[in-house]
Amino acid sequence: GTPGFNGGPGNNGLPGMKGYPGDIGEPGLSGGFGAPGLRGQN
Repeated sequence: GTPGFNGGPGNNGLPGMKGYPGDIGEPGLSGGFGAPGLRGQN
């Protein structure tokens, strides 16, 4: 599947990691208190 979108930047300034690709895909990790990356799509 397509990779997840990047997470939003965290309060510590570090960006969230990309979501993992896959049939459904796992969400990306958050950067500090930032938003997590979105899940990959089928």
